[in-house]
Amino acid sequence: MNAEDELYRDLQIHLDKQTIGFPSTESESDIRLLKQLFPPDEAEMAMLLTYKFEDLEQIHKRGKKIGKSLEEIEQVLDKTAKQGIIGYSEKNGIKQYKNIPYMVVA
Repeated sequence: MNAEDELYRDLQIHLDKQTIGFPSTESESDIRLLKQLFPPDEAEMAMLLTYKFEDLEQIHKRGKKIGKSLEEIEQVLDKTAKQGIIGYSEKNGIKQYKNIPYMVVA
């Protein structure tokens, strides 16, 4: 398995831990779908998100572990949210993001 495939497998595992889950498939259609939805930089950021809306400060605490600044995280999350691939909301003028559930049919 190459590094890119490992990134998407890590994302699949992360999403599978969310409330609805995102199980792996024998056909690897799960990985193919994730590759179509998320470029590698966006896949990396999606692993910082949970199924609940969180503000940038909360997300950045996890992002520090991978060496990402608050500005880098915000830029990628804004781009991903505009595409409708992750959830976005504003509460009292504060941006919030979350993963949205996906379903794979084997």
